[in-house]
Amino acid sequence: LVLDAGLADGYTWNNGSHNKKIGVYSSGVYQVNSVLQGCYNSDFVSVTVLPRPEINLPEKRYNCGSTQFIAPPGYDTYSWNTGQSTHSIVVDTTGKYILEVGVNGCTSSDSMSIEVETPFELELEHIIKNCEDDSIELDAVKEALHYKWSTGDTTRVIKINVPQTYYVTVSNNVCSSSDYITLESQPKPKFEVNGLTALCENTDDVKYAVVCNDSTTVFSWEVTGKNELTTVTNNVCYINWKKANVDTLYVTGKNSLGCSFTDSIAVIVSPYPIADFSYEQVVNVGYTFKNNSDSAVIQELNKLVPNLYYW
Repeated sequence: LVLDAGLADGYTWNNGSHNKKIGVYSSGVYQVNSVLQGCYNSDFVSVTVLPRPEINLPEKRYNCGSTQFIAPPGYDTYSWNTGQSTHSIVVDTTGKYILEVGVNGCTSSDSMSIEVETPFELELEHIIKNCEDDSIELDAVKEALHYKWSTGDTTRVIKINVPQTYYVTVSNNVCSSSDYITLESQPKPKFEVNGLTALCENTDDVKYAVVCNDSTTVFSWEVTGKNELTTVTNNVCYINWKKANVDTLYVTGKNSLGCSFTDSIAVIVSPYPIADFSYEQVVNVGYTFKNNSDSAVIQELNKLVPNLYYW
């Protein structure tokens, strides 16, 4: 507030000032003595300085879609930089908002930044299926700042294998949405491979078979090693074991639900022994020796019923 003493040659205020005008910042009685062409005059005024209203808006605010913002109460007037003069306004646009409030003619202002997020709604596939015991990924789909699953996980994608209902809440700063996914497990075929697991090389037409609990299962067979499959008819196969080795026979069965299971057995294919004895090695200890093309025979001498040893 500025007090003006008017036209005069000199001034004396009760605050000690000799200026024509003085600034007033506190309540009180202000008196001035003035002189004009030798004539003296005096006057006073009582001043009451009212306090400015205080207004404190949040520095930053997040809204989920169009939201009503209500200003603090207790003011005579409200004036927004949007042109509105109401206690509350509807905010649907990101930006800076300035509010001026007034009490008894005194005003103050403050501003805030409001970010308006776009509301969203999760629309997840509610039922998904896996093959029993197989892990599967659940995806919350929506790109967002925060994820919270009923499992306690906080990532967009989680890996699970237990059939049950899983809930997820997806949120940004203020907008959020929740949904669920139910996992249903489908059975795998159950079977095991039956057949010889130890034999000699050059053994032909060895049968291997599986008995399965699911008649819709289609089987595929594979041998890894030195030997190969001979004949395959879905759940039965025949193998000619020609070469000595330790091979593995794998059988994978896939049912009509698309679920598969694999079983395997190791097959030891042994070589035939080779007889390599000379006449001198056995005759000196009372035996005779005969080496045939495909076998060897040692005959014990000096016995009515001699023992024969074949290789």
